[in-house]
Amino acid sequence: MVMSSPRFIGWGLGAILLLILATTRVCFAQSDTARLQGTVTDPQGAAIAGASVQVTNPQTGFAVTVTTNELGFYSVSALQPGSYRVEVSQKGFKKTVRELALQVAQVGAADFKLDIGEITQSITVEAGSPVMNSADSAIGQVVEGRQATELPLNGRNFTQVALLAPGVTRGNPTGAATGANNNAETFRFGQSGGASLAVNGLRPQNNNFILDGIDNNEALVNTIVFFPPAEAIDEFRVQTSVAPAQFGRAGGALVVTSIKSGTNDYHGSAFWFNRNKNLNARSFFQGPPTPGFDRNQFGGTVGGPVIKNRFFLFGDYEGLRQKIPGSPEYATVPTDLMRQGNFSELLSSNGTGYSQTFAIIDPTTGLQFMGSGAQPNVIPSNRINSVGLNYIKAFPEPNCTQAGDINCFSVFHNYKNTRKLIENWNDFDIRGDYLLNSQNSFFVRVSRGEADQTETTRLTTLPSGFGSGTNLNHPWGASIGWTDTVSAALVNEARAGFVRTVYGYTPPGNDTPICVTLGIVNCNTPLLGGISLNGGYNNQIEYTGDFGTYLVPQTGYNANDALTSVKGKHTWRFGGNVIRRQLNLFRPLAGKGYFAFAGDGKNPCCGVAPGQGHTSTGYEVSDLLSGFVDGYAHGTTFGMVGTRTWENGFFMQDDYRVSSRLTLNLGLRYDILTWPVEVLNRQANFDLTTGALVVAGSNGAPRTLISNDYHNFGPRLGFAYQITGDGKTVIRGGYGLFYLLDRGGISNQLAQNPPFGGTNGVSYAQGWRITMSGALPCSPNCPTTPSPLLDSTLATGPLPSGDFTTLNLAVPTGVSVIALLPTNLTPMVSQWNLQVQRQIGINQSLSLAYVGTHGAHITRNYDANQQLYNTGAKRFPNLGSVTTQDNSGKSDYHSMQAQYERRFTSGLQFIGAFTWSKTIDDGCGNLDTCSPQLYTNYPIERGLSNQDENYHLSLSSLYELPFGRGKHWGHDVSRAWDYVIGGWQVNGIYTLQAGLSFSVTVDGTPGNTRADLKGHFSVHPGNLTNYISETFQSETCSGKTVSIPTGPFLFPANTAGILGSAGLLCPGGIFLAPGTAGRDILRGPGSSNMDLALFKNLSFTEQVKGQLRVQAYNLTNSPHFANPDSDLSHGTFGQINSVQPNSWRQVELGLRVTF
Repeated sequence: MVMSSPRFIGWGLGAILLLILATTRVCFAQSDTARLQGTVTDPQGAAIAGASVQVTNPQTGFAVTVTTNELGFYSVSALQPGSYRVEVSQKGFKKTVRELALQVAQVGAADFKLDIGEITQSITVEAGSPVMNSADSAIGQVVEGRQATELPLNGRNFTQVALLAPGVTRGNPTGAATGANNNAETFRFGQSGGASLAVNGLRPQNNNFILDGIDNNEALVNTIVFFPPAEAIDEFRVQTSVAPAQFGRAGGALVVTSIKSGTNDYHGSAFWFNRNKNLNARSFFQGPPTPGFDRNQFGGTVGGPVIKNRFFLFGDYEGLRQKIPGSPEYATVPTDLMRQGNFSELLSSNGTGYSQTFAIIDPTTGLQFMGSGAQPNVIPSNRINSVGLNYIKAFPEPNCTQAGDINCFSVFHNYKNTRKLIENWNDFDIRGDYLLNSQNSFFVRVSRGEADQTETTRLTTLPSGFGSGTNLNHPWGASIGWTDTVSAALVNEARAGFVRTVYGYTPPGNDTPICVTLGIVNCNTPLLGGISLNGGYNNQIEYTGDFGTYLVPQTGYNANDALTSVKGKHTWRFGGNVIRRQLNLFRPLAGKGYFAFAGDGKNPCCGVAPGQGHTSTGYEVSDLLSGFVDGYAHGTTFGMVGTRTWENGFFMQDDYRVSSRLTLNLGLRYDILTWPVEVLNRQANFDLTTGALVVAGSNGAPRTLISNDYHNFGPRLGFAYQITGDGKTVIRGGYGLFYLLDRGGISNQLAQNPPFGGTNGVSYAQGWRITMSGALPCSPNCPTTPSPLLDSTLATGPLPSGDFTTLNLAVPTGVSVIALLPTNLTPMVSQWNLQVQRQIGINQSLSLAYVGTHGAHITRNYDANQQLYNTGAKRFPNLGSVTTQDNSGKSDYHSMQAQYERRFTSGLQFIGAFTWSKTIDDGCGNLDTCSPQLYTNYPIERGLSNQDENYHLSLSSLYELPFGRGKHWGHDVSRAWDYVIGGWQVNGIYTLQAGLSFSVTVDGTPGNTRADLKGHFSVHPGNLTNYISETFQSETCSGKTVSIPTGPFLFPANTAGILGSAGLLCPGGIFLAPGTAGRDILRGPGSSNMDLALFKNLSFTEQVKGQLRVQAYNLTNSPHFANPDSDLSHGTFGQINSVQPNSWRQVELGLRVTF
């Protein structure tokens, strides 16, 4: 096996790790607590040994005392984030007291220089959280609770604050991870990007979310499970580069969050936020805001002591009620005449809404249907299919005319409806903390959530699909922790817990036995219930049937422990983390049957001459009524399958304080990330070499089907050096190797391969004579005159049932399969950074860094059965698509990252971050569509990543205006005047970012082909109708006038080789070779956005405060344009006709009370 150089580094250090683990207490770790360390010296800088260092949390009464060693060094581990009082004393010296704050997962540094004097004398120094990081090489951002609750966060989504850190973006705004597509996995907070964080050029699925020291990730698309409410977060940390060795399983952002704890005082809050139709602006391309929009978000927190200084409770609740009406939608439903088989309305285009007429053709003869009296376009009653007739009767009657709406017509767009998207959430957390004594503390937390998103049906009397139905996402979990201070130099932290979530989709009509009502054979199953009847979308009836219910219950059991030992200048941490994933799947693909209607009269079967054997009557409704079906599919249903995986990691790290200025971080981690096994071996893999399906556990095949990679050693090396003696200038740098998972979503699971899953599809073009109630196969040697179409029975030729137990891949099946290369290695990411940080004053800092990443063995997907260039042949002609996961992708990222931060002082807090970067890769992973031109030639795919943003600027601030009592102006005004001029606050977030890259493509065979490029290309920013520079010329091809591009982008040469009357190459045939234009060589328009909040702070009593809020997202309503149409075959090529989802101005009113 050939291994990359990072793996050799890991192997070289692996023996050291195994030796230490063999001789050391076995521990597991994923800590969210802080550590405080420092040195105590005398006025001359000499170390003071034996000095007492007492660290006290005044809010809970927790106190711990340690003594300095012979080097004057002390370290206090496992401290909950919060405010502390540190007292340092030694005989012969004055006692020194310092107030400071420790942040989540922070290594805080606090050095003390004691003055000579009596111990009864004391010096008090007040300080906030240390501004400088002089303890390790990790780069990131700590987000304080006040930022999470007071910055204008759309939907109060706490992950938005992570975007204030350098190197962090949302990635592609239409990607699956953002929730913009309303997927069950990610629809929560979809209006504000969900939990999608693209960090240092990596994919949004490459992050690791930790909640109270416990894994907070789901396993299928690798996104967050619990969104902690902003009100419940004391603070959280986002580490973006070279996290310590105790953290693994992802190479992107490490987001460490903790739920608040109760204290010795009762505290709480309550809030309510509202948006409605009267407050929102319109989109750039739309009319006035749709009436009826209403959003209410509400909740509260409460915490306090059960037993003072001993036992504390904290709880929170957040709810959402939201209704979003869509824009009016127009559908085409059967007219009264059509329901009787009379399609004479289509003989004229006058008032129908069509620009053409339609002759309804009898596919058995190729001649026009004639009714009694030779009336054209009338289907005889004896040719009407009973199932099709029942289906048509289920459609609603037309409800709009052109007299009432200019968009309505007598046939086309004759039905109007406005759907609603309804979301309801309910989330809560309860946490208890118990301090047994100064050596032992415990906590337990329970979390629960329920979120449902329902979109009403397009046709009110029909349980129709096309996005309608209910997405559900129901997480719950618990965690428990124990911190044991064995001695001043030895601390153990243990965590255990689980996260469980059930998400899925339920289509409309799922509980209705529609198949029985319509008379469709074999589509109802005990597991699936009814079907959705889909029609009218895109101006036509497209199909009946659906992809059915899917359900994904999954549980992750997590145990971790960390042992911290301080010896001399060394702070050692040993431990590990064990996660057992139970991922269950229920998703029958086309499990109820799927009928498709062509409605175009094209593609005659089996070489039959035109006029005979047409696939369609020429119109969708007449297809349906006469029972002619262009395609049919039926999938298998084996019920719920259960996959199991392990995600285990073990680590050691030494933070070696070489001197008061230099600290080294030396760590090593070993990860075991296994491929899934199914509890009953119900999964199979398609072997690209043999063209056969390999079933787990059969004929010597391993249960995983993919070889597990046990070579995942990841070194973590770093340093922090204080250049100046005052500690105000620090240079830091580090390297880390991280391993990650990519399960690829529900569509890429091996349990969906035959014989346990999959879809058996047939079409008229393949020789099947399909009706709504049966089908007969055409023999290999089709007769000149096709067989009569029959309503088949089980005896004479049933529709495929989806039973793949006897599937023979050696004959044409049309079945699509999934192939994972059995030698796939674990994806891995190398990270490195070099940063200079300078403290300005006592509460400000400025940093400049170079940050880079390199991804290897990254997941990329392709169809190994794509049609080839020139010949159009397929590798596996008997199969449909062969979706292949190949972990051979690569990515590279280089950036300059600058940041200025001012901690909250004198009423102002400010963070500014700028990133200048470039991301290159050769694919975009499992969850986003990014197929290569030719999977056998991936080097031509290397180019800008589809989520590359070459610049990103973010500015944020909290600013209490200096007016009113106790402020700079009006500090002594009366209480009445203070209510008028005092208590005002302005908070904001400004973002300026580059557009996303894209490719120029063309329609044709094979698909995914890019254009040819001749010369140089350019774009016209700000030009919505001609964003991409291109020239076109009219040409006559096959008697039709078409527009041919003449440069700089061109159609690739094709096998047809037909030249038009003007000598230009006409479209057609099969492309001879991939297009020469590079991948993602163009960049779309950038965006500028300002979110602003205006607060009025009220003081009812000394303890009870209130806030009135007005918050505007995209205050200036600046259009965030989407990329232009980049298909060279389209008449709208180069035009921008849409904006990014949910990007127009939305205004929110809010009320918040604290006590």
